[in-house]
Amino acid sequence: MDVEVILTSPTTPPTDLLRLGITHYGLKKPLFRDPFYAVEFYTLNNGIIKDLIDHEKPDIIITHGPLAIIAKAIREVPIVSVVHGTYTNEVKWMWDHPIFGVERVKYISGIYATHKLDMTLYRLFTRLGNAYLVAVSRNTRGELIEAGALLNKVFSVLNGVDKEVFKPVNKDYAKTLVEEIFKARLKGKVLLHVNPGPSKGTHILIKAATMLRKIYGDSFTLLIAGRLGPKTYREYVEDMVRGLKLEENVKMLGYVENKLLPLLYNTADVTIVPSFSEGAPFSNTRILSLWNTGNSNECWW
Repeated sequence: MDVEVILTSPTTPPTDLLRLGITHYGLKKPLFRDPFYAVEFYTLNNGIIKDLIDHEKPDIIITHGPLAIIAKAIREVPIVSVVHGTYTNEVKWMWDHPIFGVERVKYISGIYATHKLDMTLYRLFTRLGNAYLVAVSRNTRGELIEAGALLNKVFSVLNGVDKEVFKPVNKDYAKTLVEEIFKARLKGKVLLHVNPGPSKGTHILIKAATMLRKIYGDSFTLLIAGRLGPKTYREYVEDMVRGLKLEENVKMLGYVENKLLPLLYNTADVTIVPSFSEGAPFSNTRILSLWNTGNSNECWW
């Protein structure tokens, strides 16, 4: 496309990107988590980014979500910030999630403060002359506009997907590898839930699995790929699985490397996204990618 890309980040990018000849500049990594991450990022790296812009003279800057905060000091270069989600819907549901004790206080206050700070940043960001937001769904765009972002400064562009990575492979081959890698016996139909957690509705999905067993019997396996989040939530879900006697049906895989995700998707008969809150999940795009290229997977949405 005759476009030169210069990447700046607090972490080292994947070697695949570096092999493409992309120039990378390191930034200082913030120690705080949301809602303070963006503010610390700005404090640590604003001077570095300004010097880099003076040196490289980019035509446009693309950043992620609340890191739009750097736009205040970079008025001479057009800047686009990509917003993957706003927490608007999660704020409505955060009180209902089974998280307990101090973790509950931290979870609710963290979600609420992050939402309020981010939406304030986005609203002010769109008042700058050459600053724009790209939302990953029409729904996310609507939430930004409802929060006060200027209508003509917010655009919707769906997530992309690499179809060279997320493509069909032989189902039996994928299933054999998954059983070998994760030491899990898969029986009957295979259901897949990726990126679990409170806002992802994992606890509701476990309840649904008991209904599934009553209706269709015991011949199914639910794979849950990813970390479950706060300790009290993880313990709650694990207790649910034991209490409902679903140990043989529900397999919690924990963290799964990105390179193994295509195997899981090809193993599954059904992929389930039971989220309370989503912008436009990559899983939806991935499954549609498999679907459109002839794979027989179904997608529950």
